[in-house]
Amino acid sequence: VGGDECVISGKDHPEGLSVLSMIIREMEMTKVHYHHIVRDLFGTLFLLLLRNYSGTAKNSPYINTQLGCISPAIAYIAENYMEEVSIEKLSHLCHVSTSHFRRLFKQVLGWSPLDYVQMVRIDRACVLLYNCDYSVTEIGLQVGYPSPSSFNRQFRRIHGISPSQWRQKMRSEENPMVTAYFNSLPPSN
Repeated sequence: VGGDECVISGKDHPEGLSVLSMIIREMEMTKVHYHHIVRDLFGTLFLLLLRNYSGTAKNSPYINTQLGCISPAIAYIAENYMEEVSIEKLSHLCHVSTSHFRRLFKQVLGWSPLDYVQMVRIDRACVLLYNCDYSVTEIGLQVGYPSPSSFNRQFRRIHGISPSQWRQKMRSEENPMVTAYFNSLPPSN
């Protein structure tokens, strides 16, 4: 993480180092549902690396082509996850056919575009559930779910528990690194 032989320097990427430290700590503690937190933190780490390297990796043809091709879609999702997001709109932004876009997105990120949208929505919902006292229904609507049942279904699919249970569990556990991470994120609009 911090040595001279590192692929990515913690000195140059303190946010990534912080998230990586939280991943290691979660894996060492192995508390209930730690694997869900680790998975979400890896998503955060990936997005931080994507932000840092998407425009600077001139020596990597893979990043410059495939990742560069889908970066408009990733940026659009980050700004518009709370709205209806269509594959047609995303592929249009990337100037490729819908079938090629689906294939490319899955190849680069490991998720289908719509699964990625769901992950972004649920990740944002977790931040709100942890930091705010809005009702679960309000949070579901804020992050783009048309009904409480669709929010609960997607949340349970990803985390294995309901949003209310997740909130109660996360707020009751002592985990200063996770608390610090969630508190460092900007509030939702």
